[in-house]
Amino acid sequence: MPVRVPTLLHEVVFAWPLLILLAAVLFVVRGYELRDGALHVRRLFWTTRVTLGELREAATDPEAGAGSIRLFGNGGLFSFSGWFRNAKLGRYRAFVTDWQCAVVLRGAACTVVLSPADPASFVRALQPSAAAPGSKKPLPRWRQSR
Repeated sequence: MPVRVPTLLHEVVFAWPLLILLAAVLFVVRGYELRDGALHVRRLFWTTRVTLGELREAATDPEAGAGSIRLFGNGGLFSFSGWFRNAKLGRYRAFVTDWQCAVVLRGAACTVVLSPADPASFVRALQPSAAAPGSKKPLPRWRQSR
């Protein structure tokens, strides 16, 4: 005699993957903007603001995510976004769609990894601000859309 699965359980089992997919799509990274000492990450319907404070370093690093442990967030469904930790960077926030294009921003307040379409151009745009470690010069305005 076949075992009858309760209807609610059956619906939950089939709906769960769709709910995960929907949640991941909502948090997809669509672009970045640097302004007013903060990184603004464009999502599907809103913008996430991350305060960097004084920018200390901006560098391309395709190996930035190597050996990372996800503390909280999305581990690769449409993007890598959330809080991660590894030996090289310590604790950091990621808004990455392609690790090969990773750029590490080390600010006074936090470390952030993102993946602009043109990492070298992104870092060059930040160099005048990053070159003077003690300066209170604000981040230059910069915008990248995917």
